[in-house]
Amino acid sequence: MNAPGAVRADGSAPPDPRRRVAVMSAAARCFRQYGVSKTTVDDIAAESGVSRATLYRTIPGGRDEIVLEVLLSEASEGFELIRAAIEVLPDFESQIVEGIALAIEGIRDDPNLAMLFTGESVTATVAIPGAWDALQRVTATLLEPFVDAARARGELVAGLSDEDVAEWVNRMIGSLLAFPGRIATSAEELRTYVRRFVVPALIAVPEART
Repeated sequence: MNAPGAVRADGSAPPDPRRRVAVMSAAARCFRQYGVSKTTVDDIAAESGVSRATLYRTIPGGRDEIVLEVLLSEASEGFELIRAAIEVLPDFESQIVEGIALAIEGIRDDPNLAMLFTGESVTATVAIPGAWDALQRVTATLLEPFVDAARARGELVAGLSDEDVAEWVNRMIGSLLAFPGRIATSAEELRTYVRRFVVPALIAVPEART
């Protein structure tokens, strides 16, 4: 790894990490102002005060890399809050219901994540190379201790892996955010809907528990 300020093998200087932070902050502002799907690399470059060429030197993956990093940064912070809230709940069903509900409510309240998960932009977001896999890893890491405990107690449907649970949770969160329908009216209705229609795919019925 190059030391700070060192010259690369091709004679160029490595990207300044402070510039990367500035570009990501500028991108988040652009997403709030224009929406994710309408924000261009030129918009982000202008907002961050750098040229298009400098932006690509700083963020080689361009717009896709920027969108993904903003998404994961915001999601990771929110997931830590969710972890703290659900770890005190008594069973996996309650943890999943509250976890999904808190994720949906948190994304709705966060201007960056709300932009990334609207019906207009969610398809473009998950189409970014690596985006779905990265989100899966973050979600699976969050849920791992809860899934392991539920499996040990016989609460989890037999044969489900940690990745299966993470994928189902992510698909349900994305769907309910992009197409909220009638469940958007209250926190109680959201939790009732999740408990009735989402949770049964994960929770073993009592007769099936060992």
